[in-house]
Amino acid sequence: MVSTAIDQAVHAGSDQEMLERSHNPWLYPAGIRDRLLTPLKAANVSRVESVRHGVLTTAVDEAGVTVFTLPLDASDFVMVTHEPHELRVGKLQVGKVLFLGNSITLHGPAPQIGWTGNWGMAASARGKDFVHRLLDRIASAAGGEPRVMARNIADFVRGLSAFNIREHLKDELAFKPDVIILAIGENSASPTTDESCTQFTVSGKALLRQKTEAEK
Repeated sequence: MVSTAIDQAVHAGSDQEMLERSHNPWLYPAGIRDRLLTPLKAANVSRVESVRHGVLTTAVDEAGVTVFTLPLDASDFVMVTHEPHELRVGKLQVGKVLFLGNSITLHGPAPQIGWTGNWGMAASARGKDFVHRLLDRIASAAGGEPRVMARNIADFVRGLSAFNIREHLKDELAFKPDVIILAIGENSASPTTDESCTQFTVSGKALLRQKTEAEK
C-alpha cells in the first residue's frame, strides 16, 4: 500500500510538472522544443485574423518567419490560417514517397521460415527497417511526415519483361508519388550476356518511366 501511494505521488508530481510546462515551449529542452515547434515554423501562413481587430497585416522576415503585431490593450483571440505545407528536401518535393524493392523493403509474415514481421526483413522491429530509417531522415529534413507506400516487387526482378507493370502496380501508380526509391537486384540472376544486361536496364527504365506517364 505504501509503495503504491508513493508511485502515485511521483506520477502525479510528474504530470503536474508537464502541465506547468505545456503553456510555454521554452521551458522544454532544446531538442524537444524544436520538435514541438517544427510544424508551426513550417506552416505556410496565409491569413491572420483577430476577434477584436479583424484581419491583421502580416510580413515575412529574412528567416521566412511570418510576423504580425497585435495591440494588447484587452484579451483577444487570433486565428491563423495556413495553406497545406509542401514537404521538400532542398528543391525536391517529398510529400508522397513510394518504396519499391525486395524483402529488405517489405516482407509479410512467413512462419515457415521463422519470419513473423510485416516490415523489411533483417530488422528487429518495424521502425528499424530500411524504409522507416530512411523515412525518419526524410521527415527530419522536410519538417513533416510524408505519405508513404511500400511494395515488394521481387516478382518484377525475377520476371523482368514478363512482369506487367501497369497491372501489378496499379495502386502504386495511382498514388502518384513525388519520389520513387528503388532497391532491387538481390533476387535476380546475375546477367551473363550482353542481352541479359540490356534487358535488366530496359526493364528498370520502363518501371521508373511509369511515374512520368501516370502524371500525364
